[in-house]
Amino acid sequence: AGMEGARAAVTDAQSRALDAEADWLGEDRWRVSTRGRPRTKQCPNECLGRGACALGFCHCDRGWWGLDCGMSLARAQAIAAAQAVPITPVAAPDPSAAGVGVSRAAVTDAGFGVRGAVVTDGASAAGVPRPRIFVYEVPAMLRRSCGPWRSPEDIGDAVLSSPFLEPSPSRADLFWIYGCPNGDVILPKLFWVKHAAGPFWNASVAAGTRAHHVIAIPHEEGWAEVWHLLRAWLAYPNGDHPNTQRQWDDIHPASPSRQLAALQLHGSSDYTPADKPPPQRGVSLGARCRICFQPGKDVMIPGFPGIMDYPSDFAHNHRATQCELLAAAHAQTAHVQRTNSPKLFFAGVVQTKSHGPGLYEASRLVFYSCWKNRSKEHDFSITQTEVVLISVNPWEVEKPIDSFALTRQASACVVPEGKIGSYGHRSTPALLLGCVPVLTKEMYSFNFFHEVINWSSLALHAPPVSVPRLPSILASAPLEQLRAAAVGMRRRLLWASIYGACHLAPGEGGDADAFDSLMQVLRSPRVHFRRSAVHAAERAPEMLDELYPWLKAHGAPECTQGYQCFDGHRRTCGLPPGMPIVYKPWERLQEKT
Repeated sequence: AGMEGARAAVTDAQSRALDAEADWLGEDRWRVSTRGRPRTKQCPNECLGRGACALGFCHCDRGWWGLDCGMSLARAQAIAAAQAVPITPVAAPDPSAAGVGVSRAAVTDAGFGVRGAVVTDGASAAGVPRPRIFVYEVPAMLRRSCGPWRSPEDIGDAVLSSPFLEPSPSRADLFWIYGCPNGDVILPKLFWVKHAAGPFWNASVAAGTRAHHVIAIPHEEGWAEVWHLLRAWLAYPNGDHPNTQRQWDDIHPASPSRQLAALQLHGSSDYTPADKPPPQRGVSLGARCRICFQPGKDVMIPGFPGIMDYPSDFAHNHRATQCELLAAAHAQTAHVQRTNSPKLFFAGVVQTKSHGPGLYEASRLVFYSCWKNRSKEHDFSITQTEVVLISVNPWEVEKPIDSFALTRQASACVVPEGKIGSYGHRSTPALLLGCVPVLTKEMYSFNFFHEVINWSSLALHAPPVSVPRLPSILASAPLEQLRAAAVGMRRRLLWASIYGACHLAPGEGGDADAFDSLMQVLRSPRVHFRRSAVHAAERAPEMLDELYPWLKAHGAPECTQGYQCFDGHRRTCGLPPGMPIVYKPWERLQEKT
């Protein structure tokens, strides 16, 4: 994906050699653990050319200040003048009613004035774009880079340069925690926010009804994955990683009152119903969820160049970039001149075997099990691309195909989660190429900016329990209407103002990009989590050996004809004797010929 793997230095000579390779960052190379792409920044916005960057800190020229030297007296006065227009305060929630013994005066004294976030969420002033976002000036030593996973810094830099920046915390709607949430610095960073950056975190927690702190996360499983990385830091009994003592309610991923609103790549709100046991693979021991996305608080956002399914403008070995391939596919006319064959397309990894301990991805496997052997009669194109035989059987390995070409012609395209629980962003290439997304994710899985994008007008949602009825679902769906509706929404899937518009011409795909969509979402208060109907909806079982009886019980015996063998640990049976771990039969055929 355009990223370089980590390499360990054992000898002094190896250490010096690796240091020499990373020396393009000079004294700031401490910010990255591995050599990232050259886009890794030394300082926020590279100090905008208004100062000198050293050790991650901008030493600003006279007349400029801020994390990126982006604030001046003229800018601060313009913002203050615009906010002088009278606004109508919205009454704050009664803290005592929420069970918090703190008075309204205490909240105001804590730093949220008449226009503060706790008191006036939702209020607006003429000429003042909302939300008003205060960006914490996190110390440089707590802003270690994520290297190639750079979206937290890039989005944070966009906020710093935007009209949504609020220099006065007492007038802020939201508080932005700048930088990457690395596992080695995130707890010290949050400690700094809570105890050294002002009273705003504690005031928000005391109010008890909303989250006012925002953090961008590039990890595959969002804030939950960061929490996984903290197990060694928060080992029981002193650290209480499972939060059994409720001391981490303000930051634990599963906590309904979590103060952090996570901007993350994964939108699975996989909380189990209250009358069901917790999952086998929770975010921590006994937790009710693994990804723990909280709709109304968290925001599922698109990826960035260099990760799966986000179009990149670079490629290795002089190959065409994904943006060039999209341009060559004439994506601007993707809603016309289609063969609409295959009627439904999917190519990707399907792990038909479970090796630890019985877990699988239902959004992929149920579809594959139901329709792979009956694909021709329905004009479905289904290609399984996994080649590691601990995950698939030898007879299931297939040669890779040109997915761009088939996506460009297909009528609809399957959009599952990642191959084993990670994020699934296939709706981006599908919509960019005019293919109607068919989301086979569970009903509790939310898509990009779901609060401002009406996905039911652009895509179909067929969770695993409905996948056995896919032909009838497709037959009754207004596919051409869905395809046409998506034409003006495609730019919202790209960070065009940050990374460029890829293949889209000016004005094509709508006017708003992903950053505009994010700001539109954040105008609404970030509310604490409550279960809804989607969390009670029928869902596939967590363990693979329970899947096939579940499918039979739901009237889909034709989906259970595959190879099934489980050991005493509920894992799929092992490799056939003599088989290699990685299996690519087409390469062996080429060698023979």
